[in-house]
Amino acid sequence: MLRNELSIFQDPGSLPEGGVCAALIELTPGICARVRRSWEDAVLSEAPEHILVRYFHYQLDSVFAIANSYYKCGNKTEEPAWQLIVNLIDHLHVYYSCYFNCKAISPDLYRLHVSKQLKSKVDLVKNGLNTMNDAALGDMFLKYLNHAGCLDQSIKLSFQNLDYFIRLINNLAGIDYSLGNAEELFLNELFQSNFNHLSFFVYLQQQLSTKQEQALNPAEKLTTMREQQAAICSRPVIATLIYDEAWPSLKTMLGCWLEEAIHFTEQSIDDALKNGESIFPKIPVELPVAHFAYLTHLFVDENIFGNQNLKVLFRFFADHFQTKRQPAISPGGFSKAYYSADQQTAARVRALLEKMLTRIKRDFFPVMVAVSITAHFYPGMH
Repeated sequence: MLRNELSIFQDPGSLPEGGVCAALIELTPGICARVRRSWEDAVLSEAPEHILVRYFHYQLDSVFAIANSYYKCGNKTEEPAWQLIVNLIDHLHVYYSCYFNCKAISPDLYRLHVSKQLKSKVDLVKNGLNTMNDAALGDMFLKYLNHAGCLDQSIKLSFQNLDYFIRLINNLAGIDYSLGNAEELFLNELFQSNFNHLSFFVYLQQQLSTKQEQALNPAEKLTTMREQQAAICSRPVIATLIYDEAWPSLKTMLGCWLEEAIHFTEQSIDDALKNGESIFPKIPVELPVAHFAYLTHLFVDENIFGNQNLKVLFRFFADHFQTKRQPAISPGGFSKAYYSADQQTAARVRALLEKMLTRIKRDFFPVMVAVSITAHFYPGMH
C-alpha cells in the first residue's frame, strides 16, 4: 500500500478558519524527510508503472495545493516553510522526472522562487538587449521576458514553460554582449533553443523577406530564397528543447513558409515565361531605338560580341532595355532599326562617340588635350 504522508494537508476545508496557514507553519524538515522516504519506498515497491504515475501526479497535486494555499494566505515572508515546499517540488522534479507532470500549472509561489533566482541573469539579458542595434529583436524578446517572469496570477505557466525559461535565460546570460557579434550569438541561441514563439517566427519572416526584396529580379529572388532554405535546414537545434510543444519546431515553421514562397515564385516565373514576358527588370537608356540599334551594329561590325547570333542579340536587347519613347521594344522593331540606319542617325551616333572620346582624353590623356587646345588657338606654333 503506497503511503501518503501529505494526507494531513489534503483537506484544508476540514481545518478551522486560518488552519491552512497554521498547518503550513508546522511543515517541518522531519515531515518533508518522511515524505521523501515514502516516495522512495513507492519507487522501490512492486507497484506497476501506471500506478506510480498516478501516485506521483497525486503527490504533486497535493504539494501544489499546499503551495497555493500558503501563497493565498499572503504570508510570503515565512522563508523556512516556503523553502520546504520549493524543495519538495524540486525533489520530485529532479529525482522522479519520469513521473513528474511537466504540463501541470506551476504554483505562484514556485514561480516567485524561480523569478528571484533568475533576477540577476534576466537583468543581464535585458541590459544586453539595450546594447543591440536591432530594436525589433529587443522589443520582441522583452515582451517574452515580461510574460515569463510576470508574477501576475492571471498568467499561468506550466513547469515545461518554466524549465524552458530557466534554461534559455542561463544560456543567454552566458553571452558577452560587449562583443561585436553579440546580436548574432543571441539569434543563434534562440534558434538553437527552438524558440518557436509566434513573435520570433514573425520577426524571422520579416528579416528573410527584407533580404529577398533586395533581389533585382524574380530569378535572383528565387536563388536567395533557396539559399535561405538551405541555411535554415543546416542550422543545428536541440531536439529535446522547444518553447511551445503545441506548435511545430521553428525550423519546420520557417522551412514550410519558405517552401511555399519558393513554389509561388517558381510559378510566377513559369507563367511569365509562358506569356513571353521577361522576368528581368529593363534598364532605361537615354537613346532612341534607332541610335541604340546603330551602336549595336557598330559593336557587331567590330566583333565585340564575337560570333553571337543576331537574333539572340535582338531578343536580349529587347528584353533587357527600354527607351523613353518605347518602354517595350520588340525584337522585330530592334532588328528593323538595326538594318535601316540613315545618315542622320549615323551623325548623331558619331557625335556621341566623339564626345566619349573627348572624355577619355580629358580623363586619361590631359597633356594631349592641352596640346590640342594650344594648336587650335595658335595654329602657327610647332
